[in-house]
This record gives sequence, C-alpha cells and structure tokens, in this order.
Amino acid sequence: MDREIGAVWELRRQKTVLARITVTGEDEQALLGTFAAEPEFGEVAPLFLTQSVLGLLSHAEITDSIARVWEGLYDTICRSMVLIGPSGPLQDFELSIYDTEGEFAQPGREATAEFDWGYRDRFAWWADRRNRFHRG
Repeated sequence: MDREIGAVWELRRQKTVLARITVTGEDEQALLGTFAAEPEFGEVAPLFLTQSVLGLLSHAEITDSIARVWEGLYDTICRSMVLIGPSGPLQDFELSIYDTEGEFAQPGREATAEFDWGYRDRFAWWADRRNRFHRG
C-alpha cells in the first residue's frame, strides 16, 4: 500500500501539511515520487537543503563533526515533522528533495523526492547512496 505507484504521502509539522509526495517508483530500497511543496515548506526547507549539501560529500570527506551536524539535522527533522503514508505515520525517515536538474528543489519548479525510513548508520548510508546515484 505505501509502496504502490500513486500512493500519496504527506510531510507534516503538527497538523500543517508542508508537502505531498506521490509515489512514482522505487530505487533499491527507497521510494521515489513527485514532490509538491505547500508554501509552509519554505519554513523548513533550509534543514533539508543543508542535509542535501552534506549528502554530496564523499565518504572520505565525512568527519566526526560533519556526521554530528547531519545527525543533528536528522534529529531536528524527525522530532519536528512526520511523514504520513497510506498505512500511517513515520517519525524516523530520510527525505531527499531535488529538481529535474539534480539541484535542491526551488519553489514553483518540478521536484522529485527520494525517501526511506531510517534504520541504519544513516549519514554514511545516505552519503554513499547519494554519491552512487546522483553523481554531478
């Protein structure tokens, strides 16, 4: 149900819908979808942008302090927002948002979301995945 093409997920902060993601496919274990931001997403976009920039680092560039910054962002996102799918909410998730040119999504531009629920060494896995699938 959650992974079906056409399933709609909502990114929420409390009761406010920040964005909707419509599932368009899968990439290994992550889901892919179209990302439609509501105006309120602008309030949290810097968190996802910073996380995306850190995710571009190669594994060799990741220091303990960078990993702590990423973990802090991850914790802030997961404490203040929830990703709700057809079968219910996920409090522990990873969300990467980028436009058709591979850049962080800007308001009014078509965007893609890649998301998964966290259960691994989150930053190392995410950085490795980002480097393998989104080479610049």
